[in-house]
Amino acid sequence: MNKIFWTQRVNTYGHTGWSDNITYMYDQSLRLNLVEKMIQKYFSDKLKFSLDYGCGSGDFTKLLASYSVETTGVDIAQEIIDVAIQKNKQSNISFLQLDDLDNTTDKYSLVNAITVLQHILLDNELNHVLAKINKMLTPAGIFIIVDSYGDNTKSEYMKFRKYEDFLTLLSNNNFDILETYNLYHPQEKPTKLFTLYSNNIFVRILNKLRYTKQLDHVAKYISSFDCPIVISDTTTKLTIAKKRMS
Repeated sequence: MNKIFWTQRVNTYGHTGWSDNITYMYDQSLRLNLVEKMIQKYFSDKLKFSLDYGCGSGDFTKLLASYSVETTGVDIAQEIIDVAIQKNKQSNISFLQLDDLDNTTDKYSLVNAITVLQHILLDNELNHVLAKINKMLTPAGIFIIVDSYGDNTKSEYMKFRKYEDFLTLLSNNNFDILETYNLYHPQEKPTKLFTLYSNNIFVRILNKLRYTKQLDHVAKYISSFDCPIVISDTTTKLTIAKKRMS
């Protein structure tokens, strides 16, 4: 992954997500709600250890921490980790730079990777990451993934792999696929509610005036009535995988 790119992004926006706050706040809230539902579906008891792989500013780390005894967030650059630490002070959260993850011996019941793996451009590097995550999971541990896919085209910071190729990589690294969902995309496949929200004059005024706290409240409230799962096939997908029992 491009360390310089993501460092510049967090320094500019304070996070590693969408550059437009109208989109970022709504999309982040919608994804958090979705991942929380998946956690509740697959875990009836409190988790001991969970890992947010590619934590960014730590929103999903905070979510995992509310269901875990201890949660770790990791990302590629110290500048990103510093932002995550500032935003998340809970005693059961720790943050690590990605290189330091190799020094941990914890086994995780749940690993979360939200729009992260699509930014690993080289297939051999992605293969290495998947093998590492599998090794860190407890027996039958759960891996939650949100990414976008396509026809193997790539930019300087993203590769849109064919989804069937990605599923093969998962299988080759001892993961079994439990569920797949097609997800909305705010640009390519927006929900009706997102379109109404993003075009609302009040929302646009809040964004223009940089009233970020107020905009965040509005985005969270409206998105709570929305669902990111769509019936038709889309390029963005939620994948739930389980560590294969040997």
